[in-house]
Formats: sequence, structure tokens, C-alpha cells
Amino acid sequence: MPHIVSIQCCFATYMSTIVQVEIRDGEDLDAALNRGIEDANFGVGWKKLDYEGPIFIAAACNGTSRDPSASAARIDIPHLLTERGQMQLDIPSDARTVETGRTALTPPAS
Repeated sequence: MPHIVSIQCCFATYMSTIVQVEIRDGEDLDAALNRGIEDANFGVGWKKLDYEGPIFIAAACNGTSRDPSASAARIDIPHLLTERGQMQLDIPSDARTVETGRTALTPPAS
């Protein structure tokens, strides 16, 4: 007999900004990079890149639910369909156009 499964699907939208950080005397690169992140966090000039990540499943549960991740009937998701399974380590510095017709199992074209 069929039953309902609630699935929370997501995709990452990539944003970008550029900040300039001066490396202070005696400061290491890690400290300067962390200041860059802090400056970007409060900065303006963020722009949306044309590349959007593949769809992945964040959570699923048996039955109808508005929040599958908080459900007692939560279902384990196969790794390949999760965000970590979908991650790409070669995201280019230039934006790629979003392809239509992709699914969670279809990797983006290189």
C-alpha cells in the first residue's frame, strides 16, 4: 500500500564579494583571511553568481511533515543524495550557467 514521504530538497546559491585586507606586521595569513571573512560578513557588494549547486536532500521522513528534519519518523538519506555527496571540489572562479534538466544524480558539466 502506498504511503506519503516528506522530502526537504535544497540547492546552494553561490554569492560572491571581494574584500581587500592588509596583512599587518607580525600577523600570519590565517588571521588576515579570518579578518577578510569578517569584513565580507558586514560588507556590501555581494552579487549572486550564475552557478547554483545541484539539488540535494536535506531531510526526509515518513508521513506528511512541514519539517522532516525534526520528525520522529525521519528517514536516513543515502550519502550520494546529501549535500556532502553532491559537493564539488572544483567550483570554478568564473560563474557557470545553470543547466536545465539536471537531477540530484546528474553532476554538472565540467
